[in-house]
Amino acid sequence: MTCGGATRLDAPRRMPRRACVKRLSLALLSVLLGACSGLANRNAPAFNEVIARNDNYLIVRASQDATSRSLAKTFLGDAKRYWLIEEENDDVPVRPGRIVAIPLRETGRSGISPHAVQTVPVLCYHRFGDRNDGMMISARRFDRQMAYLKDNGYQVIPLTALLEFLEGRQRVPKKAVVLTIDDGHQSIYKIAYPILKKFSFPATVFIYSDYLGYGGLTWSQIHEMGRDGLVDIQAHSKTHTNLNKRLPGESRDAWLRRVESEVSAPSNKLREHADTPVIAYAYPYGETNKQVIDYLGKYDYLLGFTVFPGGNAAYSYPYMLHRSMIFGDRDMRAFRKALNNKMSF
Repeated sequence: MTCGGATRLDAPRRMPRRACVKRLSLALLSVLLGACSGLANRNAPAFNEVIARNDNYLIVRASQDATSRSLAKTFLGDAKRYWLIEEENDDVPVRPGRIVAIPLRETGRSGISPHAVQTVPVLCYHRFGDRNDGMMISARRFDRQMAYLKDNGYQVIPLTALLEFLEGRQRVPKKAVVLTIDDGHQSIYKIAYPILKKFSFPATVFIYSDYLGYGGLTWSQIHEMGRDGLVDIQAHSKTHTNLNKRLPGESRDAWLRRVESEVSAPSNKLREHADTPVIAYAYPYGETNKQVIDYLGKYDYLLGFTVFPGGNAAYSYPYMLHRSMIFGDRDMRAFRKALNNKMSF
């Protein structure tokens, strides 16, 4: 039956719009409540049967070999959007014969509901090595943390996805997390990068430009990591000086010129050589002020990161984003605490 944009494929007669919307809503409700779980059996169809549709949803009966990824590839055009289907169906697994709701439009892009607000945690690492101390984390511990993310349903998203979430252009998974690494030490390439490749997790490296090729990462290493599409390079100042403090005897005008150089130099250098757009700036020591933020706008940065712990809601001020430091001498309980992705009311 058809009405108001919703179509029941096995019945050509029309019905009132309100009744049609109600019927589609009931179909969705049955999915969310798992009422159709008994449909998974040996008589499941060999193809995905479309039962109902409107502008926002498809209701399908899953085929014998259907998965959330295959449904996303078939109906959304991208297998990587499988999480949209899983979240829409309360994370109930796709099984043969099960009725599945497929969202055709992204709703709830802000992650705001009557009782909670979605937040995106951004994790901040520094050095990688044999020790577990404050600023260095061992390969074994980093691997264990990445395995925890994978095994517990976290979706590591690139920095560009966080930007689109903050701008209201894209919904992100409810267990989204962003990985960042500061300074640009060689251990990123030697230790962290192979582990990121193992899990296919994207990460952003914030590097201060004077360190490039002078003890820090080299351009050949940066380009190699960028070819996999996993690691992008963003700015962390020119010299890693604290931009909140004047040098001894430094006038205000001299300080402002130095601050502008600390913002503009990495922007110019990275945009000349990097493979990805330069959109973000991590403040040295996590400290900033109005003058620094004004320069970020002048030089076309879109995001600025502190090291204040906590997640980022869709309405967060883009130049004062939170990041949670991950220390090598903290246990898994501290790591799990940094992954908080919701503020409840």
